[in-house]
Amino acid sequence: MALGKVRRKETIVFDIDGTLTDFNKFLKDNAYRYLKDKYNILPQDETQLELEDIYGLDLSKQEDKKILDSFWIGPYFLKYTLLERLRTNASKCIAGFKSKGFNVEIHTSRARIADKSAIGFIARLLTRVQMIANGLFIPHKNIFYYKDDESKMQAILDRAPLIVFDDKKEIIDYLSNNNIRTVCVSGQHNVDVEDTKFVKKIDSFEQETIDSILGFFLTQKDIRCINDEIKSQSFYNKIKIVGTFIYSYYKPIVLNAENIVDDVDSVLYAPNHRSTLDPLIIESVLKRHIHWAALLRFFRGEDSIFNNSKNKILCQITKWLFVKLHFFPIERKSDNEKANNYESIKDMSSFLKNNYYVGIFPEGTTNRKSGDFGTFDPAFLTLAKKNNSWIQPITLFWTNEKRNKHKVIVNIGKRFKVSNLDIKEAYDIYMHEQICSMEENKRFCQTI
Repeated sequence: MALGKVRRKETIVFDIDGTLTDFNKFLKDNAYRYLKDKYNILPQDETQLELEDIYGLDLSKQEDKKILDSFWIGPYFLKYTLLERLRTNASKCIAGFKSKGFNVEIHTSRARIADKSAIGFIARLLTRVQMIANGLFIPHKNIFYYKDDESKMQAILDRAPLIVFDDKKEIIDYLSNNNIRTVCVSGQHNVDVEDTKFVKKIDSFEQETIDSILGFFLTQKDIRCINDEIKSQSFYNKIKIVGTFIYSYYKPIVLNAENIVDDVDSVLYAPNHRSTLDPLIIESVLKRHIHWAALLRFFRGEDSIFNNSKNKILCQITKWLFVKLHFFPIERKSDNEKANNYESIKDMSSFLKNNYYVGIFPEGTTNRKSGDFGTFDPAFLTLAKKNNSWIQPITLFWTNEKRNKHKVIVNIGKRFKVSNLDIKEAYDIYMHEQICSMEENKRFCQTI
């Protein structure tokens, strides 16, 4: 995949200090007494979170920095990481999200933790020990360290998680203003944070409270969609090695690969259609799980993707795969004049709304009498317009297998949005892209 934004729409992000831990309490129980006894100084503003802000320390001054370091670079950081317990039920809450299939990540900007130094290494190590000691088992690749809050906020925004748990008002305001759902864990430093469309404030990690979080931010339809995505993505991950074999066997040539972009926005892939293998070829190139609209007969076990073989076993395998991968059954009017695809269209719309990948073959069939393309049904453009989704044109060209080791050319067109276009304008843009791509495919085929 291309580098850049990473879609993590099933991810729940947790901060540590003040969120998973009661940081306010730890400072009151330890720092207040230590700084009074050693330096004879008292708190100036207890509505703050960080020690330097509570005591009004200016870290550009060496003497103030020395005061802060004397507390943290010593036994108190060890006490905080090795002995301080997480909030009651915090680990249980995270385990609950993981058991439901959510991807859980830790994002922290603890002081010095991102340093490439011995202190930074020790801080990261002790952070891992703190989580493990509290029964919190998070893979190393799911823990992110930042030098400051600004870096942390931008990184979270780029990852576009489903929900973020944090305690700092500045972070909560920034993320919620960018439409990231944020849970504020109450503390003395965020009393003025209020519930909004994108902010929910909680006082504990009690199961009843956590169960209400998804319901606060999402409709039941959204929750079902996310659960379906989690299950189908899990299944896709188990069988995606098939894509590697397909790629190795068919050796697709990819033109305009720079148009493959990872987005946090929803994408509707709209290729031409020449073979039942088209979706497998595209997924082997893009390396991502796409929810395809497919003919109803595949879901009924009447046909298979194995060269359209009617073998009963192959038909049942196809049916099982399509259901597990959460494809959408579509019935053509030419097959049934009473065909009603309303539920599938609603399902596709829900997936696009939740920023997932949907694929539609607008030609509807691989059969055509002549020409490069069949008739493209423009309904997919209406679906994209409704959900403000990107349209990603793709043109496949199957080569002469006997002459070429490369059996197919996949041309990735320039994506566009229908939002401010009428359907005819969007259709003209789409067809222009497809026609130009097909001509490019033909020219390239003559060179291999």
